[in-house]
Amino acid sequence: MAVNNKVKITIDGKSFTLMGPETEEHMMQVAGYIDQKMTEIRKNSKAVAIDSSLAYILTSINVANDYFKEVKQHLEQEESMEELRLQVMSEKAKTAELQEQIEQLERDKRRLERKLQEYQAEEEAVLDIKRDFVRHTLPSFLLLGIFFGFLFRCAACGRIAAAPMKEFPYQRER
Repeated sequence: MAVNNKVKITIDGKSFTLMGPETEEHMMQVAGYIDQKMTEIRKNSKAVAIDSSLAYILTSINVANDYFKEVKQHLEQEESMEELRLQVMSEKAKTAELQEQIEQLERDKRRLERKLQEYQAEEEAVLDIKRDFVRHTLPSFLLLGIFFGFLFRCAACGRIAAAPMKEFPYQRER
């Protein structure tokens, strides 16, 4: 069974005792709100000075009006919260999609880096072959050229050049 709290309140100059499950503080706030509305009605309308029941009715209407405004505002806030929740879900989905794209790009990057390393290794192998050719095979060709008189060393600069030949030294007879 709910505990009933008891509190003495004053509305429109009249004292009442309220009992209810709400806290005393809450019941005092409600009574204060009603008393404030009643005071506003009495200040703004001369007709209520004559008829107290009219003041009570107008206060009830004003309180109901405030209540419905709050309900409407609460519903609008709930709709706004729902829209924001949907936006958050949409943004999370976009974030997940972008994260997947980032991961795919990272996989592609790693694959391309491996390919680049392979191409660099192939290029290095080709350069090694060229170096070996220059180191081992080309000197043999140069020696043959010098031996057969096709090449000569320039006395001025020391470079090896092809000798202009008017005729090949060894020709077959026809």
